[in-house]
Amino acid sequence: MASTMTHLECSRRSCRKTVSHTQLQNLCPACNSPLVARYDLARAARTLTREALRGRARTMWRYEEVLPGATPVT
Repeated sequence: MASTMTHLECSRRSCRKTVSHTQLQNLCPACNSPLVARYDLARAARTLTREALRGRARTMWRYEEVLPGATPVT
């Protein structure tokens, strides 16, 4: 399993600039609006099933496909 995050996108409708999700940033470099995470949900759906969730630990990391890519800390 791995995160399916593809990029960050500006939340302002008139801007919608996309930036890399590999660098830590929370504001759009063009207009200073908040950035939102975008995911490949079709890819996530292949492994993020009810059956798969039943077999995973009951932590936030059970939803790893739709979390930012990071190593779980225990």
